[in-house]
Amino acid sequence: SAGYDQSLRAWDCRSHSTEPIQIIDTFADSVMSVCLTKTEIIGGSVDGTVRTFDMRIGREISDSFGQPVNCISMSNDGNCILAGCLDSTVRLLDRTTGELLQEYRGHTNKVSLQVTKSAYSTFKCSAYI
Repeated sequence: SAGYDQSLRAWDCRSHSTEPIQIIDTFADSVMSVCLTKTEIIGGSVDGTVRTFDMRIGREISDSFGQPVNCISMSNDGNCILAGCLDSTVRLLDRTTGELLQEYRGHTNKVSLQVTKSAYSTFKCSAYI
């Protein structure tokens, strides 16, 4: 889960415990969105970063967008992250290199994201305000 308390928390739902099994609190501001892979927790924050935490080896990778991040979503192939930022842009990031691949502009308000599988491309993004 992501929270205004500047943290990500991992929970063990099978154990029925009400205590988190992992707390990640290296963000400088509220964490607005979270994505999961089999081995990683990825969080997007108002501090302008998308941070990837590899739970197997305890490594953190931080990518700075320079703008507060409202929401994130991963491409279906897992190679890219889309970040909706509070400056009304959607940014596409290569997860391997950290390179900003594209910026999409046109919204005039807060952006939310949903990535769905497409038969014709790696991913299809729906953005809305």
